[in-house]
Amino acid sequence: DTFNRAKLLNIGVKEALKEEDWDCLIVHDVDLIPENDHNFYVCDHYYPKHLSSAMNKFEYKLPYWSYFGGVSAFTPDQYMKINDFLNSYWRWGGQRSHEHTS
Repeated sequence: DTFNRAKLLNIGVKEALKEEDWDCLIVHDVDLIPENDHNFYVCDHYYPKHLSSAMNKFEYKLPYWSYFGGVSAFTPDQYMKINDFLNSYWRWGGQRSHEHTS
């Protein structure tokens, strides 16, 4: 598997920040479609926010406690503090969770 999701997200964030002074960055897997149109895609100004904590593929429960994938919201400062997504992670999914467990 040679897909590197993290590099794509990092490039997307850097390019978006060149164009605008965004106050909230949403990183979103393309295969996740919101089932509820009342979801708020907004940042929490204190902590990064996990926006896909209930997904049908996981029977609407987190697959494991530290799961933070799918759809996430960061302020630019929060994104800078995590120092990007892990570019050396060459598998599909698990980048954020992998960083917090290694």
